[in-house]
Amino acid sequence: TPNTIYSSNLHYIYKRLRQGLDAGKEFVLKPVFGSQGKGLQRVSNHQQLIDLSEMHGVVYLQEFIDAGFDVGVDYRVFVVGDKVISNMKRTGESWITNVAQGGQVEPVHLDKPILKLAVDAANAMKMDYAGVDLMQDKEGQFWVTEINSVPAWKGLQATTEKQIVDAIVDHFLVHSGLTVLS
Repeated sequence: TPNTIYSSNLHYIYKRLRQGLDAGKEFVLKPVFGSQGKGLQRVSNHQQLIDLSEMHGVVYLQEFIDAGFDVGVDYRVFVVGDKVISNMKRTGESWITNVAQGGQVEPVHLDKPILKLAVDAANAMKMDYAGVDLMQDKEGQFWVTEINSVPAWKGLQATTEKQIVDAIVDHFLVHSGLTVLS
């Protein structure tokens, strides 16, 4: 994962943010209570420092991954149990790739080690299902940027014939011991 700061100590956050900016790094400020790319802010210089006291008491700041494109590009891997159900590439109109913010989706083939990274990330969080977001930097290294516990899959469903909801329901039925009467 990229270097991430998660804290309610605003003095600490500002100190680390200034140090990172002085070292030439960029950051993404993510709302703790948010979804679909709403409220994301990219901080590239000291003039963009904002009042963090309005962040509901907790700040989630992640080092920006430069993929080397003029627009954002990332990957969503949908994991259920120990299996990848589907994955897609998202390309944003800006650096934000979320479909709800105008991102475009397309099916993509990811190599087995990258898919294993996504499964391992979901399993590390002990999640039955997750939308694991990955980015690839300019050097080709993949990074886990988010593990979504309530992932939207509207965009993903448009890239596959697999029924994502069926995979989730089947997983829960198998692991709950319930039987379905038809």
